[in-house]
Amino acid sequence: LLANDQRYLLSSRERIFGYGYTDSAELLGDVLAGRADFLRRLTVPSGEGLAGRWDNVTGGLTIALVPGGKLEVQINTNEPVTARWVCDIQSIGRPVGGVLEITSEEDGSTLRLTRIGQTLKVQAEAPAGKATWTPGYCGLNGSVDGDYFSMKPRPGKG
Repeated sequence: LLANDQRYLLSSRERIFGYGYTDSAELLGDVLAGRADFLRRLTVPSGEGLAGRWDNVTGGLTIALVPGGKLEVQINTNEPVTARWVCDIQSIGRPVGGVLEITSEEDGSTLRLTRIGQTLKVQAEAPAGKATWTPGYCGLNGSVDGDYFSMKPRPGKG
């Protein structure tokens, strides 16, 4: 899964020079510095729960326990080089059998979060009756779907 994440980053990196930036080398440096930070913060998750910080090449999510045994989820992803699409959603749900399902208030779609070993899988499902669909919480072609990795907090972020 980490190799797939890396391949996505590499394909994004190769597109940098086709975007016409005046300083593509600076943009490439920023992308590679961000990836180095990601790799330094990778960690083995503690326990089997969903709570914690989870990231991949497109962004990340935080899952925190809130009163009543519920979990609050905040997800923010974007295209990793130019951020030409951004997804942003926040919701609260109760895990059942190790799976957390949350419903988007924007479009009625469902997000399913499942812990699989040391990773967290996020799957978006279209609202009932919609054959084609773009999540209301994402820009055109955006997605939160994917495998996320447990992360240590950034220094100074707690």
